[in-house]
Amino acid sequence: MPIRSRSKSLTGTNTVKTTLLTTAAMTFALLQTGSAIALPTPNEDGDYSGRSRHTTWQVVDVDPNGLNCRMEGSFQDILDDRYNGVDPNIIDMPVVATLEYGKILEAGTTPAGNVLLGDDRGLPWVYASEPKCFVRANSSFISPISSPEAIH
Repeated sequence: MPIRSRSKSLTGTNTVKTTLLTTAAMTFALLQTGSAIALPTPNEDGDYSGRSRHTTWQVVDVDPNGLNCRMEGSFQDILDDRYNGVDPNIIDMPVVATLEYGKILEAGTTPAGNVLLGDDRGLPWVYASEPKCFVRANSSFISPISSPEAIH
């Protein structure tokens, strides 16, 4: 239900005021209930990029061999290297696990709370806290979900 402005204004501006007030009221209501937390969205290449604190993801890769999950060393070692200006070469890390379609992942976070980590090629990855390895943060492989319910 739109919230109408009671102030008099020039012709055409009432519609703008009504739209802005309605949008603001809806945004406030959704933030109050917590039911409209925006999920990360991929760019035109399918990559999830930028800063995200969203930690629940699901494997959507339909490859029958599973989604490769890569790791070498520890997550803390990689974070330490990044702190020292060294971006990880994740694509050349060994595959330590393959994850099947529908598996739910909880992402590990950086000290700043972010879950997306760029590699030495500028591509984003998510660190899965179990089985402790990296998967590509691309919509061909994983998707953010609002709750840990399996996709069908």
